[in-house]
Amino acid sequence: MNLDKILYFPTITIPKTPWLFKSLLYWDTVETITPKPFFRNPDLFEGDYMRELLQTGLVEQISPMLYTYDIPDFKENFLNYVDNAYADKKENYKRKDGNLVHVSKIHLEKMHEIGNSLVERELAFYRDGWYYIHQSIANDFMFYLATVIGKVKGSQPMTDRMASIKTRITVDTESQGRFINRNGLRKIILNNVFPTPMEITKFGDLYDFKSKHEKQLKDFRKYIERELLNIDSAPKDMHDERLQFLINEIEEEKCSIAEKMRDKWKVFDYITFGSLSASAFGFANAIQNSGEIGITSGTLSLAVAVLNTIKNTNKYQKDILSAPLAYAYLTERKWAQKSERDEQFMEAIQ
Repeated sequence: MNLDKILYFPTITIPKTPWLFKSLLYWDTVETITPKPFFRNPDLFEGDYMRELLQTGLVEQISPMLYTYDIPDFKENFLNYVDNAYADKKENYKRKDGNLVHVSKIHLEKMHEIGNSLVERELAFYRDGWYYIHQSIANDFMFYLATVIGKVKGSQPMTDRMASIKTRITVDTESQGRFINRNGLRKIILNNVFPTPMEITKFGDLYDFKSKHEKQLKDFRKYIERELLNIDSAPKDMHDERLQFLINEIEEEKCSIAEKMRDKWKVFDYITFGSLSASAFGFANAIQNSGEIGITSGTLSLAVAVLNTIKNTNKYQKDILSAPLAYAYLTERKWAQKSERDEQFMEAIQ
């Protein structure tokens, strides 16, 4: 399974929510299951921001037809599930006039040949390129579709809607349970350690930020995913305690890094400081004596001392930001809102 990207479901347009922002901060790429017409005409997406997400590469489109036609028994397995779970309930999904109630629409390219079969079973109707299906079946199908495509292409299915996870269909009971549990744990962690800006007007800024801090992001994600495995493998009665310990650890590390970054210019070793002082004295003496050779020598010595000091300071800063949790600090510095708490934090890291 690819730990660098996720496959979003159930909708084509990813809602512009805190979940999207934090997912983009955490994962390299968010994929969305997209019919071909949306490839040709991005204006079909419900939000203008989706065009920028696609242009920057933060979001990638995945055509369902590239995968569903090659998945063995894709249609048969889902229809067998529907016949067992919904066949005797279809009358409950209709109004007195016979029309379905509580429907969700799914594009025909996602449905493969399943859509027509649901129409024949009176569990869906078709209109203008979309199948309208009772929302329970629609939720089950999108979970099924994302899971099987995710298995084929090695992406983790992910959603911001708990109703889309808690379905009755079971693709793989054991892995499904782990997926639901870790998804919930991860969501709690990211909600606690990543800031939530009121608005992001330019997703290009987010792309640039991730590109600049690519290594810190990968180290941070690797650390978090390993800790999620540890929490998930522990007894259930210890999950909350371990989760809170991890959140506290991240917050403490953010504050520690902020403090170190604030004091970075105080980091001088005695040799560098001594050479800087001696060079400064030589430089002042050269000016006083007005010796051209002396001025040049003093200037060069001072410049070398300054460059050494800056070099040592930059190395110290680089060492600080190589910590596994440094990415959490960087996101806080870049994206935190100006609340009273955040202003205090920002003062510490300037």
